[in-house]
Amino acid sequence: MTGVSDEDAVERTAAAWFDRHVIKPADPAERERAAWAFLREHYPRDG
Repeated sequence: MTGVSDEDAVERTAAAWFDRHVIKPADPAERERAAWAFLREHYPRDG
């Protein structure tokens, strides 16, 4: 989670291998969506 949202900050986030760029103050629903997206991406259910 970061307080910076310019294009350079987003690129640095990706270059550092972070999966999401979430800007403070993050809405609780946004944080929850990001957490679930991470889980679905990295721990897929096999059925």
